[in-house]
Amino acid sequence: MRFHRFTHDIVEICEIAFSYDATLALNAVSELIELIASPDASETVNMIRALQKRMKYGLPSLLSVSLFEAGFADRVVSIDLASAIKGALPDRDAVKNALRWQSEDILKKLRQYPGYFSEVYGNLAT
Repeated sequence: MRFHRFTHDIVEICEIAFSYDATLALNAVSELIELIASPDASETVNMIRALQKRMKYGLPSLLSVSLFEAGFADRVVSIDLASAIKGALPDRDAVKNALRWQSEDILKKLRQYPGYFSEVYGNLAT
């Protein structure tokens, strides 16, 4: 019983404190920097927003975030597909192109997941 409570507390900290509360704080910081800083601060703001998205979704890279936002809305699937896409930039157009170019590898990985993700792939790759 004691272990279960401890596990529950850890999950709650990760889900609420990291993915919600921390992302709100990061958003406030990025907005503040944008309001008071010079145009040179845009790189800093972009880095904070990238960190915010990674924390929100619990994903290790911007590529996996891009895949998640493109429709592969599952952490495991997004991470697995990101490992198959090498050299792709983490923006929507680059991800779509990489999905098209590396279709054989992507389809092979998607076979182990529910058919929904193959449909998402079909919609993105066309």
